[in-house]
Amino acid sequence: MQSDYTTFPLCTAFCDAPLEACDKAATGASALCVEMPADFNGPTKPFCAPVCADVDMCKVSDSRWETCSKLSYKNERVPGYADKLKVCGQPSANGKPTVDPLTCKVNGAKWEGYYTDPKVQAAKSTCADYCNFLIACQLFDTKAKSTDCCTYGCFLKLAPSGTAVKAAERTNVQCFSNSYSAHRNTGQVCTAYKTQCGVPYVP
Repeated sequence: MQSDYTTFPLCTAFCDAPLEACDKAATGASALCVEMPADFNGPTKPFCAPVCADVDMCKVSDSRWETCSKLSYKNERVPGYADKLKVCGQPSANGKPTVDPLTCKVNGAKWEGYYTDPKVQAAKSTCADYCNFLIACQLFDTKAKSTDCCTYGCFLKLAPSGTAVKAAERTNVQCFSNSYSAHRNTGQVCTAYKTQCGVPYVP
């Protein structure tokens, strides 16, 4: 799941509100079944949100969680949940961009303009090349998702914090781009990568 509840992808499960607890086996962690307001930019079904006592508990599962607090949306408490329960969050109020999970744009503008740290600029270019490979070799369904979502999904894999790049991930993604460029005018343009790079990640 990805939404303006969190700007990075979250593995979760749908559930039946107003249950207060989710099946731990389904989520891998203690979680609360939450139902967000109608204008929520994300799933329309209730979903499991990780329960926590402090932000360190959240960061154990993913360093990008930034808060452990009572469930809120747009700085307003979401009614109907036990006052003592807190959930991991990354609210848009912290000043980070909120990327639309359907269009992968921010307020109608391309997502790239909202990640300005010099350390991640090369990652954006790498992802553009990588998505050109995926699209040309028909590995990315442009009818189901926009090309912006291809590049944004790739970027989240390479630079999930938006301030630093995972070197190993970038090297892996670069392999496919390099293979595509090297074999662009040959019959191996969409097959050579299989022996050189393994299985491509499709955002």
